[in-house]
Amino acid sequence: AVNLKWHTIIDLPYAHDSNLDQDQVKKVLIYLNNDVDITELVLASQSDEIKLRSNISKRYDIDVLNSCRTDIAKAVLQKYLCEELKIPANKLKKGRTFYREVLISDCIDPRVTLYTKEGKRLMEQLKKTKIDPNKLDDEKSNKKQFAFEYKSKYCAHTIGLGGIHSVNRPEIMEADGKYIYLDVDVESYYPRVIVNNKLYPAHLGHRFIPIYENKILIPRVQAKALSKKDKAYLVDADTLKIVANGTFGLTNSVYSFLYDPKVTLSTCVNGELYLIELMEIVEHFTKAIVVYSNTDGLTFRIPHAEYAAVLRLCAQWETKFDFKLEYTRYEKMVMYDVNSYLVIKTDGETKEKGFFNTKQQLTKGYKYPIISDALYKYYVKSIPIKDTIMSCKDIYMFMKSQRTDIYKFDVVLKDSHGRPHILQKTNRWIVTSKNVNEGMIATRDKTTGEFTQMQKGYKVTILNDIENQPIESYCINYDFYINQCLIIINKIKNKFVESHISNQSEQMELKFD
Repeated sequence: AVNLKWHTIIDLPYAHDSNLDQDQVKKVLIYLNNDVDITELVLASQSDEIKLRSNISKRYDIDVLNSCRTDIAKAVLQKYLCEELKIPANKLKKGRTFYREVLISDCIDPRVTLYTKEGKRLMEQLKKTKIDPNKLDDEKSNKKQFAFEYKSKYCAHTIGLGGIHSVNRPEIMEADGKYIYLDVDVESYYPRVIVNNKLYPAHLGHRFIPIYENKILIPRVQAKALSKKDKAYLVDADTLKIVANGTFGLTNSVYSFLYDPKVTLSTCVNGELYLIELMEIVEHFTKAIVVYSNTDGLTFRIPHAEYAAVLRLCAQWETKFDFKLEYTRYEKMVMYDVNSYLVIKTDGETKEKGFFNTKQQLTKGYKYPIISDALYKYYVKSIPIKDTIMSCKDIYMFMKSQRTDIYKFDVVLKDSHGRPHILQKTNRWIVTSKNVNEGMIATRDKTTGEFTQMQKGYKVTILNDIENQPIESYCINYDFYINQCLIIINKIKNKFVESHISNQSEQMELKFD
């Protein structure tokens, strides 16, 4: 409801087992009617997702109308595996492969060769590491038992169960007369790693691979290409993308009939090592450097004169490991960190992540969309931050929302007299100055009574119920929103820093055919 900018946010006003009088019943009815209206709004907003599920159900003769994407992947895979392996569904669903420990050395593709001292150090670390797969679903445990760092010439990269990710400093990188920025993504990367390395859940056997390749992966690539000319192929393209991408995650879920954590580790580790090998050969044979990495691809900064050489090395890498790369040229990269960045492609399209993302997703948190909007327009259209913020007439753009565990905390608003007013568990607010209803919002620990500010240093006005009124009447503290943007801009004002390029890969003893 918050993300869809619904005017009224109401939590259930009483405990579900309360005995209610007539006035309380009226309040509950208001709450229920509001929920029904919100549900209708969600239905309208998700019409494409619902249509997709309806089409999948008809096309594949399965019922996924009320399924999340993970369950869609399970349903389609179950259908094909049962048909091809002649296994009844109840038997298939019981299949799992468990391990007491998994040695990473048993997971590494022998074709991988890392040449730098840094690469060899990483490989030695990996080969000495063993994983307790019974903790793979515990994020904290993952970090402790499998988390390494690899340093390429310009930036470091984290190696873990979440895939490879660069550690980026705030900066702006722009193509110019000397350098090209080229992003290379591997098409269907993890699915292709699974097929190329013949990785299959041990309890399903080697027959899993031809089923997965011929029923899912190859048809997905074909449908994707055909859908660009004929929309009739969109259902298969979208469905098989969900299944292909979901398979990797299902091998790591103990609730899935694909569960085999050695497959998960083998896919992830090799996916990381292949990209590191590509980094090393490009950084050794050319003056190009990697400036960004993320799971299935790399971004290179390439001298114009060496663009063709980089493409040749990428082609050799494709041949060696049987992958297909997709290439995209970038005009500008506005980098805060690996989780927040803005890319402007040479064709004018943009790619945003984190607080540069202006597309509010239904399942994500809601935090001051005006800041993302102002940053986007500043970097893409050169519109001053102040102009965007001061001209916005949509009160929802200035809101932040938070849900609190009311079993542990009370949510309170301390008014100008210091009196605490108990709020509901889900609240949204704007930062204001001199609004008659404003105060300091905080949580109060039910055990200790300790207060913790939720909007530290600023007063807010709670807006769980929006009335139709001029935006000027809210007394928005515009300086707060402008300053939040400026804080980000000031952190990333630096241009590319040549002195950060190291010579570590010059120690390579590299023979790459």
